[in-house]
Amino acid sequence: MSDNAKWIEYKGHKIFYTNFTGLDEAGFLEAMDDTMRQIKDLEPGPTLLFLINVTKTHTTLSIKDKIRDVVNTMSKHKYVVGVVGISPMMKLIAKAFKLNMYIAKDEEDAKEWLAMQAEKITQPVG
Repeated sequence: MSDNAKWIEYKGHKIFYTNFTGLDEAGFLEAMDDTMRQIKDLEPGPTLLFLINVTKTHTTLSIKDKIRDVVNTMSKHKYVVGVVGISPMMKLIAKAFKLNMYIAKDEEDAKEWLAMQAEKITQPVG
């Protein structure tokens, strides 16, 4: 397991954090493989919270293909994603995959948004 993909806790909520900051293509793909290994066997259940930092990264065809694999792995779950450092190209890819995603100004903003989403999800209706 790499340090780039791990579970963190924020305000009592578990968030799967993947930090791609400054990674080259090989490092990016390795972190994505690690992400898939960690989430593929999770039982469907509560909404998963994801924080992804893609600051100073570049998109390649291999990365785009790997994103498709990760999205397919995630599709058995309900999830929300907070993203930091997204490029215009990554925005287009995310839009194409119809991700439930918030584009945050920084990691703290993303964590706050994810915590708010988690609280909305767990509030009783009525």
